[in-house]
Amino acid sequence: MAQKKIKVSIVTPEQKVFEGEADYIGIPSIGGGLGILPDHLPIICFLDVGVIKIVNENKISQIAVCRGYLQFVRNNANIITESAIIT
Repeated sequence: MAQKKIKVSIVTPEQKVFEGEADYIGIPSIGGGLGILPDHLPIICFLDVGVIKIVNENKISQIAVCRGYLQFVRNNANIITESAIIT
């Protein structure tokens, strides 16, 4: 049986910065760091300035973000942010 994945989309007002799958996402929320695995409960949270860490099959992508929000439901992570830069 295939391992479940999270579908991740990161967009800014100007462009789609990232779209792909993940085994784990680390989020810089305003309440502190938040880790999300597949089948996490639905959540909406505000982002702080920081780095989103996306892990997929032992490959790590890091995207610096400046505020925004995350909506996670049914293994879909939609992230809308003021600005994002792949580091």
